Amino acid sequence: MNSKRLRLFAGTSNPPLATSICENIGLPQGEIHIQRFSDGEIFMQFQETIRGQDVFVIQSTSAPANDNLMELLISIDAAKRASARQICAVIPYFGYARGDRRGGVRGPIMAELEKKFGLLFEKLKVENTVDIVNRTVKPALIRKELPADILRELA
Repeated sequence: MNSKRLRLFAGTSNPPLATSICENIGLPQGEIHIQRFSDGEIFMQFQETIRGQDVFVIQSTSAPANDNLMELLISIDAAKRASARQICAVIPYFGYARGDRRGGVRGPIMAELEKKFGLLFEKLKVENTVDIVNRTVKPALIRKELPADILRELA
């Protein structure tokens, strides 16, 4: 693979997985600075130029799901503003995907909200998403405007 054009960056949700992915494909992990402030806000900055490069952001939305989702969105926005050629979100676990039915009267259907995340990813110019899901989950991010590669569990 050409590491001059392809850059992999990891959020804080699962550093060992990101390290393993980078080792398996033979590319170094990109340098990224992520800081959490005392009020919970997240700051992140790429520590290398990504202008014109294909950027893969590896970030799960596992616990704490909301913080990790926000970190993913901030990373994608930062990559867009740093002029990445293409952005692919690698999401080993996408929280809220199991909520494909309403839990009760006046309750949300979280899978419908997940479709709204697809619209947001599209607006942020994410070219593709990669989601590794359990067989019981129906991925809702699949839309013709936002391609998604779904990797099912092997067991």
